[in-house]
Amino acid sequence: QGIFPSGSSSQSSASQVNSPTTACHGEAQQHGATYQRDEVLAAVREGELNQPAGKKRRAEKRAQKAAKLAPRPAAGNLRPVVKPPSLRHNFRLRKGKGFTKSELKEAGIHNRLAPTIGISVDLRRRNKSVEGMQRNVDRLKEYMSKLVYLTNRKRKSKKSQDSRAKLKECRQNTHKHIIPIPRAKYDPARAITADDKKFMAFSTLRIQRAEQRLVGPRQKAKASKKEADN
Repeated sequence: QGIFPSGSSSQSSASQVNSPTTACHGEAQQHGATYQRDEVLAAVREGELNQPAGKKRRAEKRAQKAAKLAPRPAAGNLRPVVKPPSLRHNFRLRKGKGFTKSELKEAGIHNRLAPTIGISVDLRRRNKSVEGMQRNVDRLKEYMSKLVYLTNRKRKSKKSQDSRAKLKECRQNTHKHIIPIPRAKYDPARAITADDKKFMAFSTLRIQRAEQRLVGPRQKAKASKKEADN
């Protein structure tokens, strides 16, 4: 009835704390950290963590990829310039997935022709601003002005001879983005004027949205009034 084999429970717990196995546990952790450090140093000596060699290896892989894609651009397909979708990053520019139908139409390129000449297409993306759309349209027009068409036909014809002559003259584009991504321009800081204080941003946006929403009904009412007068 509640009788311990040897001594009380408190004595047994104290003996466990002061046991040699518990004392050796901390030493084992220290030895484990030492072993990890020795493994890292050995890896450095063997060249596994040699950063200059890694840089050289990455450059060789890029050169191999460019040679495999030649004479096409080493970066792959042309991609649009978009803004990230968050308040934290929407002030900068980055590469997007593909161009929209509207951008391709404005540049005079069919959306089915675009993938065959190295242009990425994204049918789900939508244009939300005129500035962003115009930026990508200019990007497409610049690409088309520098594009060189080549044919794979082996038969002796004028087109194939011309393409072989162009192939000797043209150089491969090895840039990271084919066309460099422009840096975002910001307005410099200035003092707040009296006009800025009078300007009501919320009311202005509400009025603009209402006018956009009521374009159809107003045109319909105007047409019906003209018919009634006639």
